Amino acid sequence: MNRLNTALRCLLVTAISLCYGLIQAHADDSGKQLTMMTYNIQGHTIINSRQIDKIASVIKSVTPDVVAIQEVDQRFVKDCAEQLGTKTGMKSRFLITHNTYYGIALLSKEEPLGVKTHLIPKGTGGGTAKPDPDDNRGIIIAEFPDYYFLSTHYSLNAEDRDVATDYIIKFAKSVSKPVFLGGDLNIKETYRAMVTFKNNGFSILNNTKQFTYPSTAPANCIDFILGHNQSSTSYRVVETGIADQSEIDLTAVSDHLPVYVKIDLSNATGNKPITDEKNNIEIVKDGNNYRITGIEGIANVKLYSITGEIIFDTYIQDGDKLPIYNQKSKIVLLWLRNGNEIYTHKLVL
Repeated sequence: MNRLNTALRCLLVTAISLCYGLIQAHADDSGKQLTMMTYNIQGHTIINSRQIDKIASVIKSVTPDVVAIQEVDQRFVKDCAEQLGTKTGMKSRFLITHNTYYGIALLSKEEPLGVKTHLIPKGTGGGTAKPDPDDNRGIIIAEFPDYYFLSTHYSLNAEDRDVATDYIIKFAKSVSKPVFLGGDLNIKETYRAMVTFKNNGFSILNNTKQFTYPSTAPANCIDFILGHNQSSTSYRVVETGIADQSEIDLTAVSDHLPVYVKIDLSNATGNKPITDEKNNIEIVKDGNNYRITGIEGIANVKLYSITGEIIFDTYIQDGDKLPIYNQKSKIVLLWLRNGNEIYTHKLVL
């Protein structure tokens, strides 16, 4: 009897270890979360450091990893971009595009592996489109271990926008990491530049139904975060929105609203979003519960606690809710078999 009890205990420990290993493996597969932000700060309104404090507070409310900033005006506040970096606890890069004081910036939580800039002189695209009131436009490119992040502010001139778009597309296709672009693009998603982006592997990551301009009565989305990927690193959007800073009136900070996107980066093989892997299984939050979509026929679903205890073992169909009620475990492992495919996912309840 003692031998039997010992064997059972060993079997249980092994099962717990295997389950914990699955959870850890899945956590590793999920990779790291990356929060990106873009913000046109209406730089000509920055006449003192108090305005910079407000902008920094809005940025910090999202705790971003990288930020693309447009309309950085240093006429009245010297080293505005550097001050924003200091006040947000981030590294800052600044590119002058107009006279000696105005341009774009890029903030990052970690020091980039490398940074380069590209200037697009006014009128480069030629043509007869509406002239741009500013002299030049530009792009800041920062490289990080797992991705590139680009900051830009597009021209009001369609031909000049085409030049910038062509440059960005060529760059994205020349590198082996995901490329993300943040900026005020001065376009709607139906405009030529955006169509060109989409036709060359870029996708819009933020919700374009959340309008960004003007901040007092938003009627259009012209501030975007885009993604391009031809690497073995995949990603999926987990959250997107407008930065919500309850203590500050966003309309008093800028005429644009700040946009952010959170993604999960994974080192999984294949150039496709994590939510689209295998048989397009997706777990959707539904009130206080979860439901699963993308199931073909009937799937076997098991839920494990962090200690390896099986919570339930059941069968579900596409769109069914998971029977999760009053679970003590706040972190659980979902295991699902659908046909010949096995899908695992860590849930935080």
